[in-house]
Amino acid sequence: SWGEEQTMLRIAVQLVNRLQPRFLLISGDLTNAYPSPENASKMREQISSFKAVLAQLDGTIPLILQPGNHDLGQNPSLADVESYRATFGSDYFSFFVGGVLYISINSQYYHVACCNPELDSLRARQDEWISATLDSDEARSATHVVVLSHITPFMADEDEGSGYFNWRVAPRRAVLAAAERAGVKLWLCGHLHQNTCTLSRGGIELVTTGSCGSNINW
Repeated sequence: SWGEEQTMLRIAVQLVNRLQPRFLLISGDLTNAYPSPENASKMREQISSFKAVLAQLDGTIPLILQPGNHDLGQNPSLADVESYRATFGSDYFSFFVGGVLYISINSQYYHVACCNPELDSLRARQDEWISATLDSDEARSATHVVVLSHITPFMADEDEGSGYFNWRVAPRRAVLAAAERAGVKLWLCGHLHQNTCTLSRGGIELVTTGSCGSNINW
């Protein structure tokens, strides 16, 4: 239930406060209710309670939020993306911590279910931004470059077919190739509901972690 999710998030925040990391990344699916007119009230309640629990995070720990499919919808409209941005901030961005450049991608644009004309221009803008960021002076000067996305490009085999838990093949190959050219060695993901680790042909380690609730439950 959502009440149980709140409790587990509260426990996770308490643990993070004790650990005092350089930042806290929540890799998407910030709430459970998909965007829709029917879910509007439930979404408001879940967003409010999510923010209330995260308000207990130590103020010295930066909070990094990424969009997941539950936050945007499986095939989001432009209005869905704009609503997410108004509520949580940009859906893709980069930041530096300790000489490491982190590049956060909106992976829903590359999901097999995401197919509508409204998002074509948004996807193209992100593609251009990813290429420019990976080929920037900032990336070249960084000690390491790490990519972040809710959905992993692939689960086990770089040539596997597209499905619910990975990207469409064409953008997968394009973004992986750009990341490999930039010397990326680590890519962190969520979405899969379990912990996995795999390696691209170009040497990028893709690490997927299950939700904090799943790990706390176990």
